[in-house]
Amino acid sequence: MRKELVVKSKSLAGISDLTLFAPIRQGFVPSLESVTYKTRLQMLLKTLSASRSSSQEYALVRPFSDSVERVGAIHSVRLAIVEPEDKLMLAVTFDGAWDTYIRTLWLKVGTLLDVIFCNTEAYVTSHNHPFEAWAAW
Repeated sequence: MRKELVVKSKSLAGISDLTLFAPIRQGFVPSLESVTYKTRLQMLLKTLSASRSSSQEYALVRPFSDSVERVGAIHSVRLAIVEPEDKLMLAVTFDGAWDTYIRTLWLKVGTLLDVIFCNTEAYVTSHNHPFEAWAAW
C-alpha cells in the first residue's frame, strides 16, 4: 500500500467503518479548459450532492436507484476535500466484512468511484484492472 494513502477500518457488531484519505493530483487536467484536478473534483462532488439531494427530497417515486442504494449495505457515505492538505476523504459506514463490501463496490459502483478518484494520485481504475489490483490500491 502506498505510504501517502491512509486507510483505517473498524468493525463493531457487524457494522464496519472505512475512512480513506487520498492526495489530490497536482496541476491541470489535460483538456481544452484550464482546470485543476482539485477544481474538477469540487465541481463533481457538488454536482453529485445536488443530484442526490434533489432525487431524495423532491421525488415521491424514484424509478431508478442511486449508487448508494445499489450497494445496499451502506449506512452512510461522506466525500469531502480536506484543506489545506488537498486530500479527498471518503468515510463509509457499512454492513458486513471488508472483503465482501470491497468486492461489491468494485462490481456495482466501481466506475462511479473511478470518476471521483481519477482526480487523486496513482488511483487504480476498476473498469480496466482486476479486482485484486483495485482492492490493493
